[in-house]
Amino acid sequence: PFEGIPDELWKGQQCSNCHEWTATRICDQAKFYLGEQAERALDKPHPLGTEFKQHLRNWALGGCR
Repeated sequence: PFEGIPDELWKGQQCSNCHEWTATRICDQAKFYLGEQAERALDKPHPLGTEFKQHLRNWALGGCR
């Protein structure tokens, strides 16, 4: 998920092992990709790929509906 964490701690794990995602929390995260730091955040690697973050951003643009 981010640099410095040994692979054995996260590889093969589900996101829900560490995160308790709800629609509200996902929306809050998606809105992060709309803010001042959006481009920088969108450029950072993500386990599900940068396309996933683009979809979150688009979802936030539509009011998370």
